Amino acid sequence: MLFQLGGPLSFGAAKIISQRMAIVKDYQALVLDLSEVPSIGVTAALAIETMVEDAVKRQRHVWIVVTPGQVQRRIEKLKLQRFSAAANSLNGQTDSMRSPQIYQIETRFQALQSALASVQPEIPLTTTTIDP
Repeated sequence: MLFQLGGPLSFGAAKIISQRMAIVKDYQALVLDLSEVPSIGVTAALAIETMVEDAVKRQRHVWIVVTPGQVQRRIEKLKLQRFSAAANSLNGQTDSMRSPQIYQIETRFQALQSALASVQPEIPLTTTTIDP
């Protein structure tokens, strides 16, 4: 599932984020695109933290698309990897392909490509050029 956010995220956005995620339960991977978010408040960051924690509890991989700056620093302060480590230790899993992982990446394309490969590994991700 691609969850794309844009513009500054503050207190008001936190409620909307939570409501939208409550609607969707059936997904295999979460790509959280914050690349167009110039700033993020504490409450919105905590809503994102909850979103990531819920995905990991559901055994879903998470890709967070974030560019260098205030948003990246705020996301890093959340130490989201702790959810992945906790889920892995609770489940006794050491295989990163089966246990939920959290990735931080800079482009939406890379995140979507990686997410697709994780949920459908049999589909090749190469492109072919056909000459007319």
